Amino acid sequence: MIAGTIVALVMAAFGATLALRPQALQKVGRPIHSPFFKNYEAVQPSNLGVVMSRGFGLALIALAIYTIIKVY
Repeated sequence: MIAGTIVALVMAAFGATLALRPQALQKVGRPIHSPFFKNYEAVQPSNLGVVMSRGFGLALIALAIYTIIKVY
């Protein structure tokens, strides 16, 4: 039960980050991208990409809520 709650809280935090600030994950991924891109700041997601990230974040939050309900 505790593991399920922890997983649900991590999903909710990740989903909230995606829903509220999709660009925040780009900043986290910069060290990973730097060997592959000459100028990784030039690669920006399109408006559709931002909308899809926010939708996926909301879906993760819903999944986290469902997981917490099923655990308890």
